[in-house]
Amino acid sequence: MRPLLILAGGFGTRLSSVVKEAPKPLAPVCGAPFLKYILINCIEQGVTDIVLLLHYKAEQFEEAIRELQSSGNFSHVRIRSVIESKPLGTGGSVIHAVNKLDSFDSFMVINADTWLGEGLRDLNKSGSNSLLAVSVRDCSRYGSLRINNGLVKEFMEKKLSKYPGWINAGAYCLTSDVLTKYQTDEYTSMELDVLPELVRENNLKVVKTKSNFIDIGIPEDYFKFCNWIELGRNHDL
Repeated sequence: MRPLLILAGGFGTRLSSVVKEAPKPLAPVCGAPFLKYILINCIEQGVTDIVLLLHYKAEQFEEAIRELQSSGNFSHVRIRSVIESKPLGTGGSVIHAVNKLDSFDSFMVINADTWLGEGLRDLNKSGSNSLLAVSVRDCSRYGSLRINNGLVKEFMEKKLSKYPGWINAGAYCLTSDVLTKYQTDEYTSMELDVLPELVRENNLKVVKTKSNFIDIGIPEDYFKFCNWIELGRNHDL
């Protein structure tokens, strides 16, 4: 399976009212950081090479990873980190990491604050320059996708998306060559720069999944995920 880059460098300001000390991906969930659930889930889907892209409170992430690795549960998985000295945006973080590691022809990307129950295997099989789309009952928080013949044709605005449909799950399979046009160590957005350019080139495939999906970026959904874990994941999110 392709290497997995996990975007974990954001400030998480929307969740700071209830999680004050830890970065969002390290928010406690039933005695463990949210990131632990993400890592275990990715490993169960076949991922063996993980790179954390860090900036804000990077030392807390590295300490958490050391603790997880010492438990023995992650001994068969390679986990590395790349720290950016300034905020580079979601696209800039990926560009910085790919250039720094200089070893990836293709790779997958996910967000560290989003639970996506499944779909990585299908994304990995899809080939390069693909986006994982998840079906939700209300697209208005995320914006929806206009899809035609297996390609993303448009990212619809949130205010135009108050209905069930397919949204960007924040998981991608990309080739390093699509990043060469962007400046290294410059702020670049995956959502506003990289992906729209791939759409304009008719070069962004869609992989659909009906997986459980939740972004813990707001307190309501953070507590919803905590409750889901506490109850043994016995219902859909």
